[in-house]
Amino acid sequence: MVKSAQTLQQANLSHLEILIMAARPKTLPVSAVAIIVGTLLAVGEVSQIQWITALFALICAFAIQIGINLINDAIDFKKGADTEERLGPQRVTQAGLMSYQQVLTYGFAFFFFAFICGIPLMLAGGWPLFWALIASITFGYLYTGGPFPLAYLGLGEIFVLIFFGYVITFSAFYIQTKAINSNCILAATQLGLLAILPIAINNARDIKTDQSVNKKTLAVLFGLTFARWEITILSILPYFIGIGWAIKGLPLMTVLPLLAFHGAYKNVRNIWQKPPGTIYNQYLARSAQNQLFFGLLLMTGYLVSIYFVD
Repeated sequence: MVKSAQTLQQANLSHLEILIMAARPKTLPVSAVAIIVGTLLAVGEVSQIQWITALFALICAFAIQIGINLINDAIDFKKGADTEERLGPQRVTQAGLMSYQQVLTYGFAFFFFAFICGIPLMLAGGWPLFWALIASITFGYLYTGGPFPLAYLGLGEIFVLIFFGYVITFSAFYIQTKAINSNCILAATQLGLLAILPIAINNARDIKTDQSVNKKTLAVLFGLTFARWEITILSILPYFIGIGWAIKGLPLMTVLPLLAFHGAYKNVRNIWQKPPGTIYNQYLARSAQNQLFFGLLLMTGYLVSIYFVD
């Protein structure tokens, strides 16, 4: 394999550093915020939060997301989607820093670790948590693997909405309360829409390279203008949905997240002004950070409302 200059510069990285690179830590706030929100929404619903169980839920979510990232790294290279011409952050398989088999094996290892960490969750939540965990791992692999990879069929956004929005948030809430309520559904919808942003930005950046390997993302199927409108709508819609909190008598949960809107606006403005390129990597990372900020503000509004307003 012919290595790029960047790859040669990274040849002295340790094995652990390469693995961390492949795990894509900048994307992990997407799963972290869902666990945080799902757990804190249970405050006021139960007499005591099981923080150890919540910690296992966070580790489990991280492990699944890292497993997905690793398998995506390996399989995208195998399918030819990651080449020396890619505009995104360097992928370790494509760069030759690890072999395809190594990265794939690490991906499955993280899935196995997620299952082990999920045992306390299954004990706390019963069969619903068992099936949620099995489905998350299975579809995590099917995101880019298997005969009908979701990311190659324009279904990546649906997967992200369901898993990073509903499944993680519902699971974190359910293991505390043994139920799902309208607050949890509303918050999960907001988080799920925001969670799609990194993949939507990623797909807008990679239209040309994805077209070359017949990776049919929504951006490839409908073009750059559609991708920009998708990013715009996903950035704005959660704030409109947030009006639902005011209707439910929790106006602080509508108002406080608006502090995150400026960051969302800047990302949208830049994506309309800049052509797809490496600069989109910054917008992708910022979208994940902004989702975390949004979720923390949302929960601040919730906790202030139940402890000081009511």
